[in-house]
Amino acid sequence: MHRACGRMLQLRSVHTGILEEPPGLAFSPVRRRLREVLLFGSDLARGPADTTERRQCYYILAHQYIAAKLNVCNGCWAPCGICTAEELFNKYTPADIGTLKGNDPLRQQFLELAAYLDDYNNRNLNT
Repeated sequence: MHRACGRMLQLRSVHTGILEEPPGLAFSPVRRRLREVLLFGSDLARGPADTTERRQCYYILAHQYIAAKLNVCNGCWAPCGICTAEELFNKYTPADIGTLKGNDPLRQQFLELAAYLDDYNNRNLNT
């Protein structure tokens, strides 16, 4: 469970059907796009399950990014790190980042941004 903006946001597996549109209630365009990303083969959707394999920092950031986007969809304020993460995801692939050594500045940028979004997702940032 992630606690965000005073609301409980339960993150469940895509396979549980949590991302299906409820009957009689249409998803917002943002939620619909997030659903498409999660269900239709995006690198971001496959990523969170892969974080234990060599602790790939691309997927560590993807996990925090997805949680942050869900919190924003749930009515929370949007941290500036979301746009930064989107820029990084548009510029680099998991393969690009997976080859970086532990002390590479770009790898560190991914990890620092993931830590920032983790703080946001766990309500450890001051607004």
